[in-house]
Amino acid sequence: MDLSDHRRTARLDSSPLPSRGDAYFFHSTVDVGFRVTDPAAVVRRNVTDGLTVVYNYLIDAFRPITRGYGIGEAAEAETAINSRFQHPVPLEEGITIYHCRARLLPDEAAKDYLRSLETAKRSLTVGEAEHQVAVATTRHTQELAEIEQTSRLDAERRELGALREPVDLRGLIRTHLSKHPGDTAYATQLLLGVEQAKLERRGADDQRWLDLVKYMIDNDIIQAVDVELLRRQTLDKVHQIAAPAPDALDADAAVRCIVLTGSEKAFAAGADIREMAEKSFVEVFSSDLFTPETEALLRVRKPMIAAGAGYALGRGSGHSGGGHFILASHNPKIGPLGDQLWR
Repeated sequence: MDLSDHRRTARLDSSPLPSRGDAYFFHSTVDVGFRVTDPAAVVRRNVTDGLTVVYNYLIDAFRPITRGYGIGEAAEAETAINSRFQHPVPLEEGITIYHCRARLLPDEAAKDYLRSLETAKRSLTVGEAEHQVAVATTRHTQELAEIEQTSRLDAERRELGALREPVDLRGLIRTHLSKHPGDTAYATQLLLGVEQAKLERRGADDQRWLDLVKYMIDNDIIQAVDVELLRRQTLDKVHQIAAPAPDALDADAAVRCIVLTGSEKAFAAGADIREMAEKSFVEVFSSDLFTPETEALLRVRKPMIAAGAGYALGRGSGHSGGGHFILASHNPKIGPLGDQLWR
């Protein structure tokens, strides 16, 4: 009887090892070492081929292990088998396995399955990457469209705002003259022409209103008692629109100096003498008849020039004195109005 050590390497192709679920199988290559350690047991069991006994034992030992792993887990199943045979294993047939190293690989059908699975995974990964690129591209396109739309809307709002704002002809002309001072004389002539045209149109409008009022009086559309009320309302309106409010001129950065002026005969504040004559001093004083306008002039901080000619009496005298400078003609008469109106 041969009691020496035996080493064999063989592929167990005739008995493939099942993976989890028994759908796919492993091919195994085994490097095994064994020897006879109990000759009496060998004789008793009538063992004539020790290698067959060893291979059958290994196959029965491998199968429960490989069934615990998926077909893609060949390395893990291989490690589990080799751990199982770290120490010598005696068999009932009188043979001891002192060495066993197994190498597992999926069979051809399993390889095809794993290749298709890997291809599907790669396709899924590529698809996800392409999806992310498509989403990013779409989001980028949408952001660009939103930016373009926002810019277009802002431009439209600015354009509409510019259309709603009145055109500052004087400001445009000043800007032009700062670059082309040689056009000053011509531009001044044009501005004078524009102002003259405005005055002519205003005079024509005033004449038409006068004709209308005369027509209404002549045809008894309004009564004589209504004329005085209409006159007072008209004068109040004229006071409001005849010139910009001093506060507005003081706040306007384009205004550097304010000039108060009257006619050639008088520096008049525009008070209605008839209205004043009908009121007592107490009524005028208690109703603050002229205080708001006077206080508005006193609040002005910009240089203010009072340019007057002729009479400057009463409130006209006060306004001329409220200027920082007084430019008087050759015939000024400045002083209080007197108390004749309240006698």
